This record gives sequence, C-alpha cells and structure tokens, in this order.
Amino acid sequence: YATDSHFSEAGRQTLAQFEATPELTTTPLNRIFLDRHGLTLSHERALGDATAMVGKVWYAYLDRLSRRTPNIAPGTALPGFTTLDRQRFTTGGVDLRVQHEWGDNHTFTGGGVVYAVDTPREQSRSSDLRTNASRGETLRFSQERDGRYAALFAENVFRFGPWSLVPGARIDFVDMQVTEPLKLGSLRRPALDVDFERTAPLFGLGVQRDLGASQAYANVSRGYRPMRWDDIGNPTAELAASNDPELGYALNAEIGMRGAPVTGLYYDVSLFHIDLSDRIEQRVLPGTVDIERVNTGDARHRGLELALEYDVLAALRPDDGDALTLFTNASLLDAEIT
Repeated sequence: YATDSHFSEAGRQTLAQFEATPELTTTPLNRIFLDRHGLTLSHERALGDATAMVGKVWYAYLDRLSRRTPNIAPGTALPGFTTLDRQRFTTGGVDLRVQHEWGDNHTFTGGGVVYAVDTPREQSRSSDLRTNASRGETLRFSQERDGRYAALFAENVFRFGPWSLVPGARIDFVDMQVTEPLKLGSLRRPALDVDFERTAPLFGLGVQRDLGASQAYANVSRGYRPMRWDDIGNPTAELAASNDPELGYALNAEIGMRGAPVTGLYYDVSLFHIDLSDRIEQRVLPGTVDIERVNTGDARHRGLELALEYDVLAALRPDDGDALTLFTNASLLDAEIT
C-alpha cells in the first residue's frame, strides 16, 4: 500500500476566542503532510490434519511533517517564522502463530511477534510561512529514537457442549532508546541518552454460554497503556532526563448478552468495569515551566453499552442477498479519576 496526503489544521483558539467567534481560524497556514507505504507478506501452512501455522512479515514507513505558525489573532500581523516538525517511522517485524485442534473440539493457539522501529525526529524553523520543505533554515533540535518490541502469547478455547472457556496469557517486552545529537538550545539539561525497558505480564479469561439464538458472555483481562516517546524523552522539557514513569495498567471486566433472536435483528448489550492504575500525566512544577511525566493516580470507569442492528431487506427478502441495515447504539458511563 502507499498513500500521500496533506491537510489543514484548524482551531487552536483560546476559549474566549471560540466563545466570541466559533468559526475563527487562528492557524490558517498550518499544514500536516503524511507519506506512508508498506508491504506485508503472509504464509499459511497445514502441519497435519489438526495443526496449522500462519506467518507474516511486514515493512512499514511513515513520514509525518507538520508546519505550524504561532496563532494569528484577528487584526495582528503575520508571524515572522513557521516551525517544521518532522518524524519518520520505519518498522519491520515478524508475526508467527500456530493453531492446534485437540481433544473433544478444543483449540490451542500460541505464537509471538517481534518488531523494531527507527523513528528520528527533528524540528526547525523557516521564514517562509508557506514552505513545503522538510527542513527550515534553523535546526532547533534533533533526536534519534529506536525501539524493539517482542511478545509471546498462548490461549486455549475449551468447548463443553454449550459452554466455551478461553484462558489466555501474554508477556510483552519493550525497549525504547532516545539520544539527542542536538538538544533544544534554551534547555539547561544535558542532551538526552535514555534507555527505557519494561516487561508487562498480561492475562485474560473469557466464558460464553450458547443459548441458541443468543449467547451470554463474560470476560476479564489485564492490559496496559503503551509508552509514548515524549513520556521518556520530551525534547522541549527541562526534566525529560529524569523521567522514568512506570507502565499504567488496566483491569477490564465485562458481562453481556448478544444474539439474533429473529431474522435481520442483532443486539449486543453489556455491563463493563475498568480500573486504571498509575495513570501517566504531564505535570508542570509549581512556580516553573519545567514539565515532567509522572504516574499521578488511578481511574475507575463503569457503565453500560447497547448496540442494535436491523437488516430490513434480510427480513423481507432473505434469499436475495441484499442488505439495508438500520443501526443505533448507546452508552452510559460513570467515571471517577483520582
């Protein structure tokens, strides 16, 4: 695949500007340019009557360039410069998994994924407010960023009549490095040389009961919020060198019903509860402009979700193969952030 696109970036008003003139654009010259392409090769192979293997290798490239000027308020002169921020992401990886049917209609799936990413970033300034160049006349900072990721997982579907039980486990390995050939000149800290490594053990358990036209289901799983590059190496923050936040974990639980009780009608309704711990936030230290990323607290989200679909043509003419689907969904959320 290959795509090439660019678009404007409207908005960035203050609250007072928006309340006075909602359609005001203070960033008429801002643009974002995206160039991406990639290649994926997949291979499937039977390893006997009950075992199959699926492998995939991929390469992906993304070039993201943003052009931003300071906000232009009504009646003011154009600024004297624009800021060009360029980030490139080159990724290559391998995904391999094996599926094995065993016993009385049980299925085991296991495998792993490994990939590496090289993603340099640089920021510069130009006096040409409409430039499409990838770099301006003045280079402000430059970062070399690279990462490695690996994961191993295993899960099994146990089927006992109308019941299905699916336990699963996964372990993620993350390694991210940031160095600065050129740091922002206004910062007092030394140039960054950061190596961030974490291991994340995860698990999940799902259960389903087949009720004919409907199914009752429940699941619980542990996840985490992936680390961002600015969390460990913010190029414009004075305290970036001391940033060392932990991963923020989430415990997700859900119970619900879904099914198609009559021709053309499908529904899914569930109750959910999510606990987030060690949320990562950006904090400005009192009395300074220094920014750091810290694990600040927890959050609890719970509520109800409902989805309904009705295929009018399937109900009226089920043999034609045509579809006209009406759908609606709703959610009720109660959240508390500490």
